[in-house]
Amino acid sequence: MPRLLLWPALLACVVFASWSVAVADDPKPATPDGETPKAEPAPPVAKTPEAQKKAAEKARIQKAVDKLRPLVSKIRDLPWKRPVEAAVMTRKELRAFMISELAKEATPEDWDRDTRILRRIGLLKPTEDLQQMVLAMYESAIAGFYNPETGKMVVIEGLDVEGQKPTIAHELIHALEDQHFDFEKIEKPYRESDPDRVFAIRCMMEGSAEYGRRRFQDLQPDVARHYYASMAKQTGGAAQQDMLRTTPAYILLTTQLHYQIGPNFVSHLFKKYGYRAGMQRLLDDPPTTQEQVLHPHKWLGAERDYPRKVTWGGDLAAALGKPWKTLDEHSVGELDLALFLDYFMGGRDGRLAARDMDFGTFLDDRSTIASRGWDAGRAQFIENDAKHIIFVQAFAFDTLEDSEEAARLLGEARRKVAGDSWKGGGWQRDDAASVPTMSFDFTNTYGRGRILKRGQELLILDGVPADSFDKAWAVFEKTTFPRHTADQGDTAADPFAGLELVDRRRGLGLKLPKGWTGSLGGRRPATFATVRKGEVTLTYTVIRREVSAAGLPQIAQMLLGRIFSAGQASASSVMGETGLQHPLPTPAHIHGVAHFACDLTRTYIVTVAGPKAQVAAAAEDIKRLMDGMPGPIAEERAAADPDLEGSAPPAGLRSIPGY
Repeated sequence: MPRLLLWPALLACVVFASWSVAVADDPKPATPDGETPKAEPAPPVAKTPEAQKKAAEKARIQKAVDKLRPLVSKIRDLPWKRPVEAAVMTRKELRAFMISELAKEATPEDWDRDTRILRRIGLLKPTEDLQQMVLAMYESAIAGFYNPETGKMVVIEGLDVEGQKPTIAHELIHALEDQHFDFEKIEKPYRESDPDRVFAIRCMMEGSAEYGRRRFQDLQPDVARHYYASMAKQTGGAAQQDMLRTTPAYILLTTQLHYQIGPNFVSHLFKKYGYRAGMQRLLDDPPTTQEQVLHPHKWLGAERDYPRKVTWGGDLAAALGKPWKTLDEHSVGELDLALFLDYFMGGRDGRLAARDMDFGTFLDDRSTIASRGWDAGRAQFIENDAKHIIFVQAFAFDTLEDSEEAARLLGEARRKVAGDSWKGGGWQRDDAASVPTMSFDFTNTYGRGRILKRGQELLILDGVPADSFDKAWAVFEKTTFPRHTADQGDTAADPFAGLELVDRRRGLGLKLPKGWTGSLGGRRPATFATVRKGEVTLTYTVIRREVSAAGLPQIAQMLLGRIFSAGQASASSVMGETGLQHPLPTPAHIHGVAHFACDLTRTYIVTVAGPKAQVAAAAEDIKRLMDGMPGPIAEERAAADPDLEGSAPPAGLRSIPGY
C-alpha cells in the first residue's frame, strides 16, 4: 500500500474502540508521582452550562485515570515517572484536531500523489476521496487517545467513562511506555520506504497495549462486562456501519490488525518471560516484516524467516529519460499483497462483510493462499510530466508453486483494472530452462506490460510507452533478490504437518486420537471441524471476536439463546484457556455440553455430545481434543532456548491466527 496510509495510523490506537497518538520523546518535566499536573491559574471566567458539564466530565475521567495508574504500573511492571492529565474533547473538537494532525503529517501534494497512485492501480474509484475515507474511519471509531506531545489522556465527551476503563488502561500502557522508551526512534527511519516493517513495529507496540488491556480486564471482570456492553452500543452506530460499508479493506485492515495480530505475536514472549522482560526482548530485537508478525514462528522460532532484499536492476526513470521521474518507491509486504489481490478477487469490491469481521476470514481464499508464500516485495511508480504513471512490482516467493499462483492472480488483477483496453496472449512457459520461466506480454490503456515468473521470482512492468518498453525491460530484468545470510525461513517446519484436519486459510489444525474421524466445516460458517468416534461427536466453532473471560457469558448467551442460564454455567477449559461450560438440552442418557474459552485473538466453542457411557469411556481423548497443541514456536525453539521447551501431545487443536 502507498506509504501515506501509514501516517493516519500513527494516531490510531484501537479501531472501533479508542485512539492513540504515536509515542515520541516527551520534553515535559517530571512531577511527583501521584500528583496531577496543574495548569497556571487563569482569571475567573463565568462558565456556561456546557462548560460546567465538560469540566465535571473531565474531573470524572481524571479520577478514573488516577485510580487506574497504579494497577497499570503493576500489570506492565514499570514505574510511573510522572502522572497523566485527563482532557475531554467534543466530536467537533475531535474532527478539527484530526484534520490538524493529518495536515502535520501529509501535505496536499502527498494526498494527491497517493490518490493518483491508488487510482492508477485500481484500488480507488474516481468518485472516492482517500483523505475523507481515512478521516471517516478514525472519526467514527475514536473513543479516546493519549497524546505524548501534551502528555494528556483525551476521552470523547459523552462516552460512558466506566465502560471505557479498559480503553483507558490501553492508553495508559502507551503513556507508561512513552515515559520509558522511544518508539518514535524505532519506527521513524522506515516510514518513507518500508511500510512492511512499520506494520510489524506497530503490531509490537499496539500488541503490548492490547495485551495490557486484556490483563486488566481479567483482573476486573465486572468492568470488563460493562466494557463489552458499552462497546456493543458504540460499534452499532449508523456512522460506523456506513464507514464499514464504504471503506476498502486495505485501509481498515492495515490498522485494525495491529490490535488483533499484535497481542497474539507479543504474547508468545510475555507469557514465558513476563511482560517487562518479554517486551524488552522485542525492543532489543523487533520484527521486520508483516509476515513475521502474521506467523510468529517465522520470527520467534529457531529457524528465522528473513525477507530477501529486492535490488533493482538499475534506475528505471533514468533509463526512460526525461521527463520521467520516480514518484514513489516502497516495500510491499505479505498483507499488502493479500489485500491487493483480494480487492479484485474477493467479489466484495474490496470491502469487508460483517460476518468476515466475526469469523476472521477477512480475505478471499485464493488471495490468502497466494500471498502466504511471500518472501520479498517492492513497488515503484514512475511518472512523466503528463501524470502518466508506470506501475512496477518485484516479488520473491518461497516455492515455485507460490510464485506461479501469485503470477496468475496478479495477471488477472491487471486484466480487471484495464477493463476493455486489455489485450494479451497466453502464458509462455519454459520449464526446461535451468531456471523455469513463465511470462506473458499485454497492453492496456497505459501502454505495454509484461509479467515474468523467473523461478521463485516475479517481475511486473505495467504501462510503459511502446517505444520505450525494450530499454526499460533491459534494466528491470536485472533486478535480483539476494538472501539474508541468516535466513532459514524456506526450510522452516510446516506448523500443520502431521495434522489430519487443516484449514490453512483460518490457521487452524487438528490432530486426531487413534480411532477418531473428522471433516472440515459444518452447518455454521464459523464451524472449523466435526470429529466423531462411535456416537460421540465434537464440533469446533472458532470466531474472531475480541473478548475476555468476563465476556464469555455474553457469547454463550448469544449462541445458546433462551436455553442459557448463568446459574447452570460452570468452569471449563479449551485450548488451555480458562472458560465456561453450559449443558445443552438432551435426553437423560445423552451427554450434551457446550464449552467456551478465548485467547488473545479468538473465541473457541466446542460442543460435546453423545451417549453418557461412550463419552465417559472417551474422556481422555476428549480432553486431548479440547486441549491446545503447543505452537510451532515452542517446538522449534526447544533446542535453542530451554525456557520455551515443549512437545506436542498425541492429539489436540492448533491455532495460528493470521488474517
